[in-house]
Amino acid sequence: MQVLLRPGCFSVAGIALLLAVFPGSAAAHTPDSPEVRTVIKKGLKYLETSKEGRLGGRCLIALAFLKDGADEKHPKVVEAVNACLASTKGEVGADIYSTGIAIIFLCTLNPSKYQPEIVKLRDSLEDRQKSCGGWG
Repeated sequence: MQVLLRPGCFSVAGIALLLAVFPGSAAAHTPDSPEVRTVIKKGLKYLETSKEGRLGGRCLIALAFLKDGADEKHPKVVEAVNACLASTKGEVGADIYSTGIAIIFLCTLNPSKYQPEIVKLRDSLEDRQKSCGGWG
């Protein structure tokens, strides 16, 4: 009796062998792991000295602090809020990406408090959208 082996059998056998050699779950780091917290603290320390001038950059920096537990009194959060408020005083002149990130930032911070600014930023995106659906 002749046994025919199909090429796919080797792949299945290889995967089964790997699963047998490396059983169990992989050890993973969580956001609260000491190694991760060290890296986050270094990153936030760097961001505290940032002199970013673009609206989107300021909002991204503020989001990093918010996601780490800072409140709306943190200087980088205040700086981003002020940039958002300034950009919505007249016609929104920020680029598409900055406008989108500003919306995400304000929605994360306090969507009720900043609803007029969020709506103005959203409307500016809609106004700049092309008829084909793109913004390029």
